[in-house]
Amino acid sequence: MTYSDPLVSIIIPVFNGSNFLQEAIDSALNQTYPNIEIIVVNDGSNDNQLTEKIALSYKNRIQYYYKENGGVGSALNFGINKMKGDYFSWLSHDDLYTPQKVESQMSILKNHEDKTLIVTGGYKVIDKFKNYQYDVNPISKYSKEKLEGSPLFALMRGAIHGCSTLIHKSHFQKVGVFRTDLPTTQDYDFFFRLLRGERIIFQEGLYVLSREHEEQGSKRIKSHVNECNQLWIGFLDNTSHEEKIKMSGSAFLFYKDTWVFLKTERPYYTKAVDYAKSRAIKEARQYQMLHGDGALNSEEAHFLSTFES
Repeated sequence: MTYSDPLVSIIIPVFNGSNFLQEAIDSALNQTYPNIEIIVVNDGSNDNQLTEKIALSYKNRIQYYYKENGGVGSALNFGINKMKGDYFSWLSHDDLYTPQKVESQMSILKNHEDKTLIVTGGYKVIDKFKNYQYDVNPISKYSKEKLEGSPLFALMRGAIHGCSTLIHKSHFQKVGVFRTDLPTTQDYDFFFRLLRGERIIFQEGLYVLSREHEEQGSKRIKSHVNECNQLWIGFLDNTSHEEKIKMSGSAFLFYKDTWVFLKTERPYYTKAVDYAKSRAIKEARQYQMLHGDGALNSEEAHFLSTFES
């Protein structure tokens, strides 16, 4: 494939987004990369057409579509079906890109023979008024070797943000698109399918502003915590033995480290926290039964003794 500024499709799904949509669209239009299309998908907003009026005010500078409400996953899938670009770049209607987001990621791909590599990075968190809150920068917490060598590790340690990624369209043919029956975890489910066996590159710099506010689906939709519990339990059940070894060095450490991450970073997913702990205990006990009481290393023995009744 010859590199000559391939078309990048920025897809903005929106539901009742009149408070933030204009800023999101403006940040997409302000990209320094020369070849983009912007697709706004109105997912059945019921706000007296306020969202639609904002989108229509941009006329032919964007592509605008209205569909019946079906959730974020369905809106993203609608946009993916309409996109003409070689690359997909997701922008939530309440988030912002810095002007160099797309250009910086495409410049990374320019130097690689494989143009289907997945590019991602960290982000800044802002409040509803755009006041800076804090950074999420995975490469300041983990080595690039670890993040890029085990993409599932990056996902399961909170290092993947949907709006920070750039994804070649060929990946949708390989793993499918977003599930529409997952109102708040469609992104994590998709990336779990996407990242298995694929290569990923973490970029330097923070090019996305991720907004935290009370109207987000994760705070508004009552089923969110239960959905997250089921998602993480599914991760633990469906990660292969080889993937566990690659991530953590042993199955025990995979479960134990995931338990530590969940109880520290996601303590409200109590079912998933308890499940990860139980799997770690089970793994240590099985190893002990097979190899004898003295076979456990100090970490395994200490962990097991902590939870023995």
